[in-house]
Amino acid sequence: MAELVRSFDYDRATGEPFMRLTTKRHRAAGNTPVCIRLQDAQLYSEGHNPNYIQFMCHTVATIIELLDLGLLTKSRFKQICVVIEDGLDDLVRMPPPRMDMKPVDGIEIDATMTVGNSQLKISGMRIEDEVFDIE
Repeated sequence: MAELVRSFDYDRATGEPFMRLTTKRHRAAGNTPVCIRLQDAQLYSEGHNPNYIQFMCHTVATIIELLDLGLLTKSRFKQICVVIEDGLDDLVRMPPPRMDMKPVDGIEIDATMTVGNSQLKISGMRIEDEVFDIE
């Protein structure tokens, strides 16, 4: 069983909120997390994305591969979709970043994520972690 860690953050360059998905093992090894930017949140919503099923199939398969979560099963697919979808409201409701925000436990994270054909650099501070068991 793997533990998927969801946290929320702000890009230091733009101030844009994003959701970060990783595992404790993956983060400890210094590997890049998976990030979902606020401006892309509608892609992860069945009500806003007409290609939701295909998009989520590709996204979850990519997350499982990047975070080394094992084989893609129906159960894992559903659990990861729920982790993402449950975090969308928190992502949309994030207040503007404060200038006095400090990293949790002094941890700052730099990440590069791929959206479509673009590579985006995100650097920010981990604000909080939520841990989910993925079976």
